[in-house]
Amino acid sequence: GVVILDMTDRAKPKLVGRQSAYPPDTGFAHTSLPLLDRKLIVSSEEANQEKCADWPKRIWTVDISNEAKPSRIAVFPSPAVVDDLCARGGRFGAHNIHVNKPTPYSRTLTQTVVGTFFNGGVRAYSIADPKDPREIGYLIPMAPPRNPTGTIQINDVYVDEKGTIYANDRATGGLYILEYTGSVPLR
Repeated sequence: GVVILDMTDRAKPKLVGRQSAYPPDTGFAHTSLPLLDRKLIVSSEEANQEKCADWPKRIWTVDISNEAKPSRIAVFPSPAVVDDLCARGGRFGAHNIHVNKPTPYSRTLTQTVVGTFFNGGVRAYSIADPKDPREIGYLIPMAPPRNPTGTIQINDVYVDEKGTIYANDRATGGLYILEYTGSVPLR
């Protein structure tokens, strides 16, 4: 879900708008990425049970052109191999997304979303058309040694100012440093 607050008076925030699809969806919102110039929020849920016991956990685009009535406009596509990923063990589903923290060392992405999906690895999507998100690349690393789930569990993601992607495994896999080489640029 998405909640929009007016924080002009931090001691007394005012509710501007709220959107929730829980229920009927399974919920558990995790990360929100405001793209205010585009009047959008990208919102991820969090998978928190093994073998997809709480599937689906997805990423959404939310239209906030009317802040009093935010509305979901699209769900990001699921990988074609969802059944295989669910059977592998550990968690599978959306988790973190790169959130564009304004520093000289991060890349501000307004047309691309880079997210983590536990055993589904790191996935990149074009949101040039926010109503039709398209997967433009992914990487699922091999299961690291001694990982208790027997599979990768990619947890966090960060994109630096050069477009290098940093992701980590939540158990034993450590840090992964990725170079995106797809035909659709990270922007």
